[in-house]
Amino acid sequence: MKIILTIITVLCICAASILYFSPKTETETTMSTWKTYTNTFYGFTLKYPRDMFVLGWPLDFEIHQPLPTENGYNNQIFITPSRTISDVDRDYMAIRFAEDVRNDTRSIQQHFKEDARFVTHNVEDIRTINGVDFIFIRTEQGDSIAYFKVNGYILSAEMDKNFPSQELFMEILDTFEVVPKTKQEIDSNVFPKGPPKIDGSI
Repeated sequence: MKIILTIITVLCICAASILYFSPKTETETTMSTWKTYTNTFYGFTLKYPRDMFVLGWPLDFEIHQPLPTENGYNNQIFITPSRTISDVDRDYMAIRFAEDVRNDTRSIQQHFKEDARFVTHNVEDIRTINGVDFIFIRTEQGDSIAYFKVNGYILSAEMDKNFPSQELFMEILDTFEVVPKTKQEIDSNVFPKGPPKIDGSI
């Protein structure tokens, strides 16, 4: 009996050693070198591959802050392997502003059940990533879009058809984290009255 217990113990130690000293997966190793994007206006961070770029659209979009939505400016960033906007060919993952809901405490699921803007979408999946609920839909064109609510805003993450892969899209979303803001900070958010200047830092 003692011999059997000894053999089992030795096998367990060997198995644990193999797991501990085995090399990290390619994804784990690669993600350790990823860059971090931070948006101080909405309050979130996410990581993206070192060989990709964060681009603002239009060209005068300062990438850490939103452009005003009330007067027609687009409000989005692209995460893409393309170095410049002119090179982008539907190979991006976009983060976009969807709705200012600072005075609405409903969950993202409730918005999708009750708001005219969202009820027409066919929900494909609901996932919780680092405490934030993401609602996934797929458009008729085959694009994958995830809606989420953070610090009083509904934002969307969209993968266009030439983005490297669905797997990479999800790996980037898995790094999403909220930077909590107080109610006073959220209430004091004011959309700029015109396009801010390019900052360029990440």
